[in-house]
Amino acid sequence: MLAFLVNYAQMPANPNDLVAEKSSITEDKRGVFQFRHFVLGFVITFLYMSAEAILYQLMIPYFKAIGNIDNAEAVKYSAIIFYGLMAGRLLSAWSMTRFNPAKILGLFMFIAAFLVISSAVIGGMTGIYLITAIGFFISIAFASLFALATKDLGKYTNEASSFLVMVILGGFYVPLLFGFVAHSFSLKTSMILVVIPLMLTSGYDFFFKTIERTKKQ
Repeated sequence: MLAFLVNYAQMPANPNDLVAEKSSITEDKRGVFQFRHFVLGFVITFLYMSAEAILYQLMIPYFKAIGNIDNAEAVKYSAIIFYGLMAGRLLSAWSMTRFNPAKILGLFMFIAAFLVISSAVIGGMTGIYLITAIGFFISIAFASLFALATKDLGKYTNEASSFLVMVILGGFYVPLLFGFVAHSFSLKTSMILVVIPLMLTSGYDFFFKTIERTKKQ
């Protein structure tokens, strides 16, 4: 029903369509996949969404395992992640208007990965406290990845946006692998599937630094 209504609704003009008419980017049968920064952003976003899904959904059994606490306490501590998420989005929105968003993303994702590694190594209640702090640092990740991956795409911006919205499905597939590793080894070992996407997301900042240096040359 929603699709039917949208089909017949009078939608406002999309500014990207106007940009497309004046775009200097030439046609290419590969479409948006001709741009390296989009392809890398597409892959990293897929992996990052898996890490985010794991952190949101599977922290309760992780907290119970490393902290030796009951289900009610684990739920209480997992909720702190969402408070950090809210605080991070509010505070980071201000900072990203004054500093390079790619640098903030790189720093925040590196800290997030460090928190996960420290939590798995230290364990106990300290390990739980370290993970609960991660909500603040991952709060800007998806929005920042989306903005960086669609940067300077001209008439391909709409196409790129559609792909990046669909790539959220990474939050379904990789957690299945997380469960398999956790079952075969341990919950601590399976946290590597959270660390890898976070480090790759952090590295996206260095990729953009390379692009900017190339443009200047």
